[in-house]
Formats: sequence, C-alpha cells, structure tokens
Amino acid sequence: MSDTYFAKNELKLAIFIERVLAFSIDATIIILFTYTAYMMLFIDVIGPLFLLLLPDSYEYGPHVAFLLWIVFIWLYFACMETSRYRGTIGKYLLKLKVTDEDGEQITFKESTIRFFLKLISFIPVFAGFLIALFTNKKQTFHDITAKTIVIKSEIGP
Repeated sequence: MSDTYFAKNELKLAIFIERVLAFSIDATIIILFTYTAYMMLFIDVIGPLFLLLLPDSYEYGPHVAFLLWIVFIWLYFACMETSRYRGTIGKYLLKLKVTDEDGEQITFKESTIRFFLKLISFIPVFAGFLIALFTNKKQTFHDITAKTIVIKSEIGP
C-alpha cells in the first residue's frame, strides 16, 4: 500500500514541509500585525484609557491583551479556513487548502475546533504536529481529532 493518501476527489495531500512553511508565513503575518496593533492601540490609546478609567488595570491589562491576541488568531484561522480560499494566507501562497476528510470545505465550527485543538498540538514539544510525519493522511493531532486534511491544490480558490 502506498504511503500517500488521496482524498476521494483524488487531490494530493500537503507534505509536512509545505505545512511548516505556510505556518511560518502565517506566524510572521500575525506577529507583524499584532505588534503594530499593540504599539498603536495599547500603548497610545487603550493603555492610557484603561489607566484613566480603571487605575488598577495595569494588573490585569496583560491578561486582557493576551485574550484579545488569542481571539484575533482564532478568527484569522477560522475565517480564512472557511472562506473561499479554504486556508490562511500562508496556505494560499503555497496552494494548500484545509478540507474535511472527503475533500469538502469545512465549517466555521469545524475550523474553530481545529484551531483550539491546534493549541494542544504544541504540547509537548510540537508532538501534535510531528505525528503528521507518521500518518498515512499526513494529519496532525488537530487534523485527526477535527477530521480534516490539508491538500495541495494545483489551481487557485
């Protein structure tokens, strides 16, 4: 039996290095955007406003910022994966798409589940990502549990 799995519609699965490159592109975009937003909003606008309205906000301000950061990243992944592009900007640039195991577009709910399971994939030492090297469908922990695959598409959206 071949070690390459094809979805029912015969689309080729993305290889591990393509997924790492796509994630690196997305991480760069997220870091640049959030750093810029943090510098412009939190330091110049929201930070002083919090201190003016709630003098003790310096104690929980970082927690609020962290939660907002997680919400932004979740919405980035969930909205992009359920858009007509079926993937983030990094995946789009590498012609990758996130689908269900039948090659169909995933829902916002499925993408949300996939995102929060992705957080677990980081623990311990990226083990949830590395298992993609050993599965027939090249699935990570969050792909297996969310019942999704990442495919290589020869055409655009």
